[in-house]
Amino acid sequence: MSADLTTTLLNCQNPDPTVRTAAEAALASAEQTNLAEFFVALANELATEGKDVTVRQLAGLHFKNLLVAKDDALQAEKHNKWKAIPGEQRAVIKSTVIGAIRSSVPV
Repeated sequence: MSADLTTTLLNCQNPDPTVRTAAEAALASAEQTNLAEFFVALANELATEGKDVTVRQLAGLHFKNLLVAKDDALQAEKHNKWKAIPGEQRAVIKSTVIGAIRSSVPV
């Protein structure tokens, strides 16, 4: 999934609307299919220091957007989805993101 996710994240920035729309649909599908695995994959993209900075930033932005909303009802829904992920998986995701934050390689 990693190479595919890298390409998909980059395609979300593609000026061609066909490519961009397909990439956005792929991200939405991954979110709906297995949210926990999607969080792990995004966290890994963010934490992999050898990845292009743009890809890491896009992974971080999408990760944030999965967790945060301005609308209270939507925020509560996102919070509930996060809490529905088993604690062990949440711990792995948190650890990976903290590792990315602590990295000496800027994002």
